[in-house]
Amino acid sequence: MGKKARRGLSGSLGFRVLSISMIFLGIPLIIYSAVLYVVDYRQYVRNLYQEVDLMTREEIDWVQENELYHQNSLNLIEEFVVTFHLTDSDKAHTDLNRILKKFSLDQNISAIVYNKVTPKGQIICEKSTLSLYEGVDFSRYFNLKELQSGKESVFITKDPVYNYSMYVVRYIHRDAKADAIVMSIVSLETMLSRMKQFQNTEGLVISVIDNKGAVIATTNKDFEGKKFSKKAGKNTITLDQISYVKDGQTFAFKNKKHFVDIKQIPKTPMYLMISIPETVIMHSFLSFLFKLGIFLVFVIVIGGILTYFFTRRMARPMNQLSEVMTSIGTGHLEKAYIHDKYGFEINQIGDSFNEMRGNLLTYIEQVKTEKGLKEAFEKELQIGHQIQKAILPSEEPHIDGVEIATYYSPAKEVAGDFYDYLELDDNTVLITIADGVGKGISSCLYSFDLRSILRTAALQRPPLDELVKSANKIFCADTKESCNFVTLVTGYLNKKERTYQFTDAGHLPIFIKRKGKGVDQYETKGIALGIDVLEEVETNTVTLEQGDFCVMYTDGITEAFNAKEELYTPNRLLQVMENFDGNSCQELVNKIMEDVNAFAEGTEQHDDISLIVFRVG
Repeated sequence: MGKKARRGLSGSLGFRVLSISMIFLGIPLIIYSAVLYVVDYRQYVRNLYQEVDLMTREEIDWVQENELYHQNSLNLIEEFVVTFHLTDSDKAHTDLNRILKKFSLDQNISAIVYNKVTPKGQIICEKSTLSLYEGVDFSRYFNLKELQSGKESVFITKDPVYNYSMYVVRYIHRDAKADAIVMSIVSLETMLSRMKQFQNTEGLVISVIDNKGAVIATTNKDFEGKKFSKKAGKNTITLDQISYVKDGQTFAFKNKKHFVDIKQIPKTPMYLMISIPETVIMHSFLSFLFKLGIFLVFVIVIGGILTYFFTRRMARPMNQLSEVMTSIGTGHLEKAYIHDKYGFEINQIGDSFNEMRGNLLTYIEQVKTEKGLKEAFEKELQIGHQIQKAILPSEEPHIDGVEIATYYSPAKEVAGDFYDYLELDDNTVLITIADGVGKGISSCLYSFDLRSILRTAALQRPPLDELVKSANKIFCADTKESCNFVTLVTGYLNKKERTYQFTDAGHLPIFIKRKGKGVDQYETKGIALGIDVLEEVETNTVTLEQGDFCVMYTDGITEAFNAKEELYTPNRLLQVMENFDGNSCQELVNKIMEDVNAFAEGTEQHDDISLIVFRVG
């Protein structure tokens, strides 16, 4: 009994829907969690960069305040310096040095330096609050002309005592004495240490780098001697751009990721760089992941239980719908879905299925009707094909002194092409080939209308130009505004004189295969019939020697194409005729069509094909 219950549970619709629901519930939640993780992580990073950017700006402002403060300090000590500059008293020098030392200690200044400018342009330290500077030649660190150009200047440069320092420099010019230069010097290590005292972010590193990325001062000894750049190299820490943070960059150092912000220090070519390790934001993320995990467990467990009981009840209308579908599938179209009280969306599906069932019944009736109409239409096309076939000469003609062979292949059941030959008397035969615009029934009707007109008019034996003009006039009345027209070559074959007088009404030229010679091409100027009334019709007369073949054709031959969509072209037709050495018209027809079919390589015929070859015996 238990075994049967277990089998029923695992095979029930409720269990399957529950399983699918868990999959489709769990996957979106996992995807959502991953997306949320990425989005929140990026937001954390953006917030962090806002804080770092603010820190960097604060430190830059602090540096500028220091610059301004040192400039003001130079104003305060200028009088002391001037006194020293103008006085040679040892006591004055001692008092001044004592005052400046106390001042530098109080203001965290590394040193205050007094330099004299020698006649040779050297900058020599004479006195300093730090004795290590005394006697040092500062000329190698500064450009005298640059110092003379402004009253005060700010520099970050190599220092003879410290590694690098920030200098606030004032140039003093006195007529009575040699010019002097006063410097307020702050060691960058001292400056960066003071900056870091005001920041409580764990792992924060403040560095000063030059315009090539080389570290010149830093609060992290591991960064000393390193270079920060986007290009990899020796002793280089590679910077990577963060796509989702403007001007945001990162670098990896000792298997740890760091976020970095770099801004130029005003009035100098140096940059202030603040970096913070990724672990600063990961602590917050651990808490986020824990809360997200609890949420996922809650949703899956509670949602799973509710889904299970709900899908068990859903099984009833689903089973009913399944049975109806099975019945419809076996041909019992009278079955229909009945609403269930707890069917919910299944009822909507059942309504749609019932509607589909009704549409299917309607469609079946329509198909039956359309099938009957299609069969009737196809039967009419077959009748049209039989009529057209009956109208065209069905057998090779028995005209004394004339041999004629033909080939005819419509692209559809009926065609707009036709060929015709009509023996008018013992000496004259009217031979015609024509191509109506387009394909199918319309083209066929207009083409054979023109055939009937030509035949009727030709019985009166009018001159060829009058025959074509009168036939065209009647044909234009039939075509009217239909835009249908027919191109043709028609003419009188005179058996006795061995001449063929013809006119080319917008059709292709005729070819004459001369016995033992090449192929000649003949045509006349003219437009297709059915377009407009013809005032004049140009004719031409060719003489046929015994053994000459006259070839007339439609563009279904020259425009046949193969699988590569290459056209057969008139040149290929000429080549076949030039190479022909047979003795009958039928042989030439067969030769031409064999070459056309070989060229087409089984490609579907897209246009009607007509071919007529004749010669005078």
